[in-house]
Amino acid sequence: GQLSHPDAIAVDRAGNLYVGEDHNDRVQKLDPAGRWLSFIGGSGTGAGQFKDPAGIAVDATGAIYVADYGNDRIEKFDADGHFVASFGRRGAGPGELSGPGSLAILPDGRVAVCDYNNDRIQLLDPVTAGFEVVGRVGSAAGEFRKPWGVAADAAALYVSEYGSGRVQRIGR
Repeated sequence: GQLSHPDAIAVDRAGNLYVGEDHNDRVQKLDPAGRWLSFIGGSGTGAGQFKDPAGIAVDATGAIYVADYGNDRIEKFDADGHFVASFGRRGAGPGELSGPGSLAILPDGRVAVCDYNNDRIQLLDPVTAGFEVVGRVGSAAGEFRKPWGVAADAAALYVSEYGSGRVQRIGR
């Protein structure tokens, strides 16, 4: 229940909070009143371990997705916090990540990933493990410079950019 450098937060349908800590390399689960329930992760490079969990999202089934910034991957856990799968690897091609940050669940179940150091967004399909690249480096509409925050609604994807000081709305 004690936090060291909380860096990411998400809420599930029951109102439980998931808080990622970059100094403890874990995600703590707290009840709606803020009482500690459990944690997932720990320092490392193995399955279910993190090196700076920088983004968290919880889907409609309760599955927990964590952007593992230092290991350049997305990890998926079931609603009970058990490791399910890892997606992505270090690099700059499709499906490769460099410093993944914020995450958002799209209405169709895909996971939007801020691919910070690659200056783009990637959409992860957790069923097929495929990625779709959105954008590229630049300052025009649909281009990004260090995207860090992402949110989604039924009509659009919203991306905040650390490198350009703006927020973009990307319609779907």
